[in-house]
Amino acid sequence: MTLLVARTRGPFWKVKPARPLFLAIITTQLIATLIVVYGIILPSTGWKFSLFVWWGIRPGLVRI
Repeated sequence: MTLLVARTRGPFWKVKPARPLFLAIITTQLIATLIVVYGIILPSTGWKFSLFVWWGIRPGLVRI
């Protein structure tokens, strides 16, 4: 989970993160997914499990 909004005035859903921050977060998540899927550094989990995890975080990405 990544915290994108901290100490905002008013409702947190009205403030969008800056584009560079959003792209940096997505890029690191994609790189981490590839590392886990292909088993670099740690045992491979495969695409099924990784897609299951990404499907779970999809609602959080939609809110952004």
